[in-house]
Amino acid sequence: MKKLVTTSKIDLNLRAPGSKSIAQRAIISALLSKGVSTLTGVTLCDDTAAAISLIKRLGTDVSFSDDDSKCIINSSFDINGSIPENLTCNESGLLSRMVISIMSLSSQKVTIHGSGTLNKRPFSVLERPLMDLGAEISLNGVHLPVTIIKALKGGETIVDGSLSSQFLTGLLFALPLAPNNSKLTVIDLKSKPYIDITIDVLSAFGIEIENKAYENYSIRGDQKYVPTTYNIEGDWSAAAILLVAGAIAGKISVSNLNINSTQGDKVILELFKSSNVDFTISENSVTTIKSKIKSFEFDATHCPDLFPIITVLASQADGICCIKGASRLKHKESDRAEVIKSEFAKIGIQVDLEEDLMYVTPGEIKGGEVDANEDHRIAMALAVAGLCSEEGILIDGAEFVSKSYPNFWADICQ
Repeated sequence: MKKLVTTSKIDLNLRAPGSKSIAQRAIISALLSKGVSTLTGVTLCDDTAAAISLIKRLGTDVSFSDDDSKCIINSSFDINGSIPENLTCNESGLLSRMVISIMSLSSQKVTIHGSGTLNKRPFSVLERPLMDLGAEISLNGVHLPVTIIKALKGGETIVDGSLSSQFLTGLLFALPLAPNNSKLTVIDLKSKPYIDITIDVLSAFGIEIENKAYENYSIRGDQKYVPTTYNIEGDWSAAAILLVAGAIAGKISVSNLNINSTQGDKVILELFKSSNVDFTISENSVTTIKSKIKSFEFDATHCPDLFPIITVLASQADGICCIKGASRLKHKESDRAEVIKSEFAKIGIQVDLEEDLMYVTPGEIKGGEVDANEDHRIAMALAVAGLCSEEGILIDGAEFVSKSYPNFWADICQ
C-alpha cells in the first residue's frame, strides 16, 4: 500500500496507543498465571494480536470489551500438559524470544516459527545459555524455526546481551518456572530499560527477580505466576514520533503517557531539552510546538527504535547532528541504519554512517517516493518528514505501521 503525505501545518490532540512491548509481556504473563487476568489499555496492533493468537492456540480463553481495549484472559495452561507441535509468532521478535525460552520448559518437542522479516533475524545467541540450563534446541542455521528437544532445568549461564535484551527477557520469563534456581551473568547488555519493563511486569504477576547492576540476575525456581489486573501504558515509541511531528510541523498534544515510565524511549524528552524543542508536560500528556531545532549529539544505544524519528528531527536542525548506537540497527525489521541512509537520500537528506555513529546533515526535505522496507518505524518517520517536505513523500509499504500503531494514518493525516 502506498500513502502520500504532503506539507501540512498540524494542530492535533492524540492519544498514544498502548505499548506493544508491555502488552506482549503482560499477555504471556497472563498465560502463565492460572486463572483470570484483566489487561486494560490494550491496542490491537499486529504484534499484540500475534501474542493473543498464540495463547489461544495454547488453549487459553481470551475475550474483549470496551472497544477492544480491555482484554480478559482466562488461563489453565500447563507447561507439562499437551502442547501443539508447532507454534507461530508471526513477525514479533520479542514474542518469539519469550516463547522459545518458555517452551524450553516442556519435555515435549515443540517448533517455534516466524514469518516475514523475523525469519531473517538471528537466534543463535540463545543456544548456549539454554544448553547450560539443561535444554537443547535445534536452529535453522541461526534463524527460525527453532525446535525444542530437551527441557531446561535451571542453573548458571552467561548471556550475551549485545545483540538484543529480548533474549534475556525470554530467560527471565521462563526460569522462575524451572525446577532449580538460576544465576545469569550478562555481558554487554543493550536496551537496559526493556529489562526494567520485564521485571516490572513479572513483579506485577507475582514473580521475583534479583537484578544486580544489569550484570547478574538471581532467579528462584519453582515460582508461580499470579493472575492480576494490569494496565498497559501508552507507548513512548509512538509518542516520540508524534511529538517530533509537532516540533517540526505545528503543534501536537499526546495523552495516555506515564511521565514516570520505565520505557526507554521516554528519553526523547531529554533530547528535546538539548535540541531546543519547545515542549510542556502535564499529568499524563506532552505537547510540542514547532521549534528552531538546535544541532545535537545523542546516544541512542539503549533506545534504538528512536533512530528513524530522531533522523527526521536532525534533518531540521541548524547543524550536523550525531547519533550514537547505529550498530544496534542491523537486525531490526530492516537493516535499519542502511535503510535510513538510502531512503532519506531519496528525499534530499544526507545521512552518513561511521561504525557506531550516524551523522545527519540538515537540509530542505524535497520529497519523492520511498520504500518503508517492511519496517513500521521507517514508514512512520518518513510520514512525519512528509509534513514539512516541498513536494510530498509517497511511502510504499505504508501498511506496515500496523505492527505497532494501526491507527497511525488516521491520526496523523487528519
